[in-house]
Amino acid sequence: MSRSRVEKVHCPNCDAENHILIWESLNTKLNPKETKQLLDGTFFVFECNQCNYKTLMDYAILYHDMENMCMIYYVGDDQIDKTKGIFEYAKKIGDPEYNKCYRHRIVTSQIALREKALIFNYGLDDRMIEIAKYLCYCLATEQHPQEHIEDVRFMVNSGQYEVCFLSEKPMYVTIDQRMLDYVCKEFASKFTKDDDRETIIDFNWAKEKVQKA
Repeated sequence: MSRSRVEKVHCPNCDAENHILIWESLNTKLNPKETKQLLDGTFFVFECNQCNYKTLMDYAILYHDMENMCMIYYVGDDQIDKTKGIFEYAKKIGDPEYNKCYRHRIVTSQIALREKALIFNYGLDDRMIEIAKYLCYCLATEQHPQEHIEDVRFMVNSGQYEVCFLSEKPMYVTIDQRMLDYVCKEFASKFTKDDDRETIIDFNWAKEKVQKA
């Protein structure tokens, strides 16, 4: 199910009172409109009903994709341990066979939530994508040592999978099927049963996996 509540906020530009919907949890099957907004990056955008000023709202949310059997919890850094406990408790009281197929992830930024949701929405394995991102990063830093890459993100552009390098001069690399096949061939056999049960699968996780391979 989805859970939301209405809250009063004041526009930071004109101080007008606005009523906004805050989502505690979002079910992709029940709320396709809001799901689309999250995937296209407009979900957290607040627009004042008086002056049309736009800014980003920020709050924790549980994203539940039933079709692709995943839950993604966006929380602050100080809530990671508590959220891990919530997921563990949910697994204990849930159907064991059902839980085996479900992936539970924790992210700590809006961009990471959108990225993770995109990955699962396209039926991809986030472990493979994170490793592909890291390999592309290694290649980019080797070919462009003068660039200070601040972040690496997965994107979908006109149906193509891309890795975006955030730096003074943004760079993009297409992830094609050959790349995904290579990652699967080289790393899938090295995953343990517990890897897909980990709650934090990110760039640092991929870096550790590749360096240990």
